[in-house]
Amino acid sequence: GINESICGICLAVDLGRASGVLIRISEVVAYRTDRGNARWSAGLVRWACTTDAELRMGIQQFGANCRPAVVFPVYVPERPGDGFRPAVFVPADVDAKRQPSLVTPAGTFRINRKMFIDDGTVTRMALAGKLLERGPHFDWFEFSLVSQQLDTPG
Repeated sequence: GINESICGICLAVDLGRASGVLIRISEVVAYRTDRGNARWSAGLVRWACTTDAELRMGIQQFGANCRPAVVFPVYVPERPGDGFRPAVFVPADVDAKRQPSLVTPAGTFRINRKMFIDDGTVTRMALAGKLLERGPHFDWFEFSLVSQQLDTPG
């Protein structure tokens, strides 16, 4: 079952049909509902509870139209040779007065860190801005664009 609000969703998974469901609080998850041609969404698990029959979890959605991306920090002295890292690209939301943001593996964020962002349509240079949240496995932060389109780093 599904219970949606403007900022999140409660998903219920039938434990009789699910195999190997492992969920932790503060975990980044991607999900898709079975309603019509539903698109993939992503968010953070905020709470979970189980009964004999099902697992329910509350997920805070990152935002509308988020999509997979990769980031490439320009200079990472603590991890030399580190390349592209997976990310979730969250577009700006003018109505909610929210800047574009990224969800990346933990340790990616540093204030004013330059990085390439490739969202599958274009590669851009960006500057990390405000840290929105940090978890054991992720950094979620706003960014501003330094350039609109670049060649992908080699």
